[in-house]
Amino acid sequence: MDSEDASGSKIGKKCLSIGYNSNSLPDIYNKIMERYRKNLHPNFGSQETFNVTINSRLETLIQLDQVEERLSSVMSFTINWRDTRLDWMNDILCLVNQNVSAKLPRQAFFMELDKELIWRPSITIANPHSPRYMLSDNIGSQVVDVMFLGEVTWEYSQIVETRCSVDSTHFPFDKQFCEIQISVPSYSGSEISLTHCINPDTLSTGEWQILTFKQFQTKKKIGFRQVFIIEYELERKPLNTFVIIVIPVFILVSMVPLVFLIPKESGERLSLAVTGLLAVSVYMSLVAGSLPSSSDPMPLINVCMFVWFLSNAAIVIIVILDSALNVKKETKHVPSVCDPIVTFARRLRCEVKKVSEHDSSEEDIEMVSHNDGTHNRNDRGKSNFQDRKITWQHVSRALDTYMIVIIYAIKIVFAVCVFIVLYYGDVDKSSPRVQAARLQSIISQVIVCEDNGI
Repeated sequence: MDSEDASGSKIGKKCLSIGYNSNSLPDIYNKIMERYRKNLHPNFGSQETFNVTINSRLETLIQLDQVEERLSSVMSFTINWRDTRLDWMNDILCLVNQNVSAKLPRQAFFMELDKELIWRPSITIANPHSPRYMLSDNIGSQVVDVMFLGEVTWEYSQIVETRCSVDSTHFPFDKQFCEIQISVPSYSGSEISLTHCINPDTLSTGEWQILTFKQFQTKKKIGFRQVFIIEYELERKPLNTFVIIVIPVFILVSMVPLVFLIPKESGERLSLAVTGLLAVSVYMSLVAGSLPSSSDPMPLINVCMFVWFLSNAAIVIIVILDSALNVKKETKHVPSVCDPIVTFARRLRCEVKKVSEHDSSEEDIEMVSHNDGTHNRNDRGKSNFQDRKITWQHVSRALDTYMIVIIYAIKIVFAVCVFIVLYYGDVDKSSPRVQAARLQSIISQVIVCEDNGI
């Protein structure tokens, strides 16, 4: 007795002509693959809509290489489509109609085929770090699952390396927006959809933390391809950078002004100041090597370290000049303008005794008279010097006091300002695509004449 399929065609005679039996499953496979051509699109010559569904998932965020501007991640893909040439529903009806077996085995409804035997969508990365390559070319599942209605499921995972423009202006409190652009051929009459999700274990990994992600789709087809864009918002974890670089450099820079407390007779002032200068230059090289040279504008951390380097260089120069003042002879004349400077420096050091001309007694002043009753000019200069009791050594010590106060005040204020700018610099940072959309809306408002055909 013949049975009818959905199209109303008789299948009984077909089953009898094929001659199914209990060992006919390999014959079904051979019959399907005999007429199959993997170089032809499943929708070739058909007017029906061809649907391809792509489910992507970010499994692991491996690394964001700032110097090479490369985002490395592990992504898994599940791709579904229907290939009517792999439909063996009629063959199953034949087996059931002939009562070959009361219970058909699993292989009658489900097959696992080598991916090289059938047609597959060609998915590529549109923004690769290296030359363009096709996903799953080298890595991925070698098997595709095919259901009896021709529904194909292909699952695989692969390491994806894409280019990511890094803006390190506010390093180490910076945010980055990185994209993975997936390109899929747009066949005639095809409908392609892509969904994306993130493995919860990947939200916080390594040096970066994923805050959000957005999915875009190009409105216009690029050639015969459709591009899906997945944009990640990444935030750096600053603790590691602070412990290794920022805090050691700040402590080092803060210790250099203490050279003004070292006794001048020890001769260690200049060596310690030069050592601090060289140490900051080493850290500058370390930071510059870990940040991209193409970052525009320049990272503020580099500017900060350059200012600290200049401050240490200024301390070296001041130490040299201070040593030169200290070795001047006591008989050398000190300008009177230095009197209030030295006096205020002593008050800053909480010294009780103040410099004053009245502090000297007549017993401390020796006037050398000549036989003619007149005083020598040198004797008068010496008398005035002794009245004031200020030497170049006092000026040198006052310079030490002022340098410690001024340099520490400048360094602390500068460090606080830089920290505030770095911390709040990228708080309101938006995606480059959002900025481009805003710019496009502004341009469209300005342009009066516009070609609608563009």
